[in-house]
Amino acid sequence: MAAELGVEAQVTERCLTPAMRLLVGASGMGVLALGSLLAVTEVLGASRGAPLVPAVLIAAACVLVAVGGASLVRSALCGRIRLRRIRRPSRGSR
Repeated sequence: MAAELGVEAQVTERCLTPAMRLLVGASGMGVLALGSLLAVTEVLGASRGAPLVPAVLIAAACVLVAVGGASLVRSALCGRIRLRRIRRPSRGSR
């Protein structure tokens, strides 16, 4: 899909310093905890009479957020993080 949009993505891997590992790990744990908590809250709300479809869609979005947090925690534990560098074509090349 990125190629269709004319965007190149290069994946690079960077080593994290101990301070960055701590920061990324703490941020990831916070995102993981909040995403999980909100997903459970939405499912409980759906079981108690809230409209089912919106609650399930919101819970699915919260699970995706929690997966992103888990990815950050994994990166902090490994000490490396993968980054995508996006290069957009210049305006004159179209």
